Formats: sequence, structure tokens, C-alpha cells
Amino acid sequence: MRDQSLQSQTIDFLRIVCAGMVLIIHSFAVSADPWNTSVYDAIRILSAQGICRTAVPCFFFISGYLFFSSLGEWNWDCWKGKMRRRLRTLVIPFLLWGVIMVLYRFCHYWVLYHDMDHFREFLSARGWILTLWNDARFDGFSTVDPARAYPLNYPLWFIRDLILICCATPLIHWFLRKTRHWGILALSVFYLANIWIPLEGFNIEGLFFFSAGALLQMQGYDLLPLFSQHRKWYFLLSGLFLLLMLFTFGSHEPVYLLFRRLYSICSVPALFLIVSTLLDRKRIRPNSLLSESSFLIYCAQAIALGTFGLLAETLLKGSSSFVLLSRCIFVQVTTFIALVFVYWILKRYLPRLANLLTGRSSFSYNRS
Repeated sequence: MRDQSLQSQTIDFLRIVCAGMVLIIHSFAVSADPWNTSVYDAIRILSAQGICRTAVPCFFFISGYLFFSSLGEWNWDCWKGKMRRRLRTLVIPFLLWGVIMVLYRFCHYWVLYHDMDHFREFLSARGWILTLWNDARFDGFSTVDPARAYPLNYPLWFIRDLILICCATPLIHWFLRKTRHWGILALSVFYLANIWIPLEGFNIEGLFFFSAGALLQMQGYDLLPLFSQHRKWYFLLSGLFLLLMLFTFGSHEPVYLLFRRLYSICSVPALFLIVSTLLDRKRIRPNSLLSESSFLIYCAQAIALGTFGLLAETLLKGSSSFVLLSRCIFVQVTTFIALVFVYWILKRYLPRLANLLTGRSSFSYNRS
């Protein structure tokens, strides 16, 4: 019972940790520039292109593990109940936050240009409904890898992909029941080689980690005891692949991506072990407000980062390494605090709206 309670607390705390990691990734200017001597670039690459890259794989892994609770043996009634819950916890928030981003862009163009022509031109290239699914203006994402095409509200690609994977769970269950660990091994080969169907919203990274979590749940494993058996190897290999990522970033892109995928495989268990150890030793304590606000932080960060980014450029002028780093830290901290505060206000005064926007938190351990 103690292990189950600690596992529940760990998964709950990982929600805010991973949401914060995604915020850090998006707050730094993402480019493929190699290392240089600036402190800003060193921190940018170490965090946004290194350590924090475990966040989304961890989200997919947790989602697969939770979805298949009570589904070790297939049950259509149980599956239908889970899918009805996903309608509330994933589909409705996905649509709402997509529309909110369109409205934000409307306000953005109205404030900057004081007319509607720019906004109509902005939507006419794709159509506002399609921008909720895939915004073609992200040329590098949509043309190079269609499976990773981004919606206009770009963090929502994870929610979109998770919706599709949940729809495919009957096939995933059949596949894992027939192949077991051999199926996961095959998916890992496709994942490491980056070979998959070029279909928008159905990427191999999400399928691999979701299926890995699903198989462990189907086989009845408790995660923390399982991961603890090889904890030294997870930490050692995570550190090794992280170093190799940093040395190859910007200069050997295919090699960097391979090491990044290997790092993700090793760092998800390592992250579980770090958080569970800190919770077990009382170095950190569960915080319901932070955990519950993680969904809003994830979905609203694109809007908040754009707003506080403009504020930071106004307050902190210059292009030195110190100014760039100070500006980025300012944006990260203010965005995080502001969104937690927004969630607190909504929860206290508009609880129904808070539940609608956050889907009552689809990453909650107790919400399978």
C-alpha cells in the first residue's frame, strides 16, 4: 500500500514537473545553432534541447499506464467509459484552447494593426478550423515531419496525438497481448530509427511511450519497484546520452536526434525515481494546487509566453548573454506564477469553467 501511495504521489507531482519542463522548452528560442561561448546559449541548449526533452515522453508513458488500468483483459464497456471520460478530459479542452488561441490572435492583430484585414489574411491561408489541428505556417514542422505538425496553439499537439492514440487503444491492446515485450522492442526500433507513417497527429514517439506504459499496466507492474531494480543504469545512461546530445546538437542533427531518443527512453524511469525519492524523503511535498494547475499551464503557455515575452523585451533591452538569460528567466517565472494564479482564481470563483478548461486534469493518477 505504501508503494502504491508513493507511486500515486509521484505521478501526480510529475504532472507539474513535466508541464514546467515544456514551458522551459518553449520559452527559449529554439534553433539548431551549435555551441558557442555564451552562458545563455549553454543554458538554453542544456535545458531546452537536453534535460527537458524527457517531459512529453513521460506524459505519454503515464497516459498509457493510466488508460489501461482495469483493462488487463479487454472489456468494451470499460473502454467505452474511458473514452467518454476522454471526451471531457481531452477533446473538449483541446477544442476550447484552440478557439481561445484564435481569439488571442484576433486581439493581437486588432491591437497591432487596428483593422481586421490582417486577421482575415492570417486565417485565409489555412482556415480557422484547420488551424486547430495543424497550422501549416509552421513550415519546418509540417513539411519535414507531417506526423509532428503543430496546431496554431502549438503545445496542443500532444493533446491531439493523445486523442488519436486513445481511439486506437483496442488495436494497441490486441497488439500488446499478442506480442508483449517483443512488440515494444519492435516499436522501439521504429522510434530510434524515426521510421513511421507520415500521418498528422500519429507519431511514433507517442505510440511507443504510450504502449510501453500500457504494457506495464497490463502485466500488473508497480512502476517504482520495477524501475528501482536498474536505477543505477537509468541514471548512468541518461547522463551519458545527455552529454552526447549536447556535443552533437547543431552539428550532427540525425545523430543528435538518435541520442535524444535514447535519452528519453532512459530518463523517463530516472525522472520517476528522482521524484519518488524526493517525496519519500520529504524533500518535496505534494501540492494539489500546482498539480491541478498543470493542465492549464500546459495549454495556456503559448499565450502567456507571447504576452510576457513582449513585456520582457520592453523592460530588459539589449542582446548580451546576461540580458537574454535574464529575459528568459523573467518570462519563465512570470508565466508560471501567472498561470497558477489564474487557475486559483478560476477554481475559487468559477469552478465549472476551471473544470471545463482543464478537463478535470487528465493526467491525474486517480483518473484512469
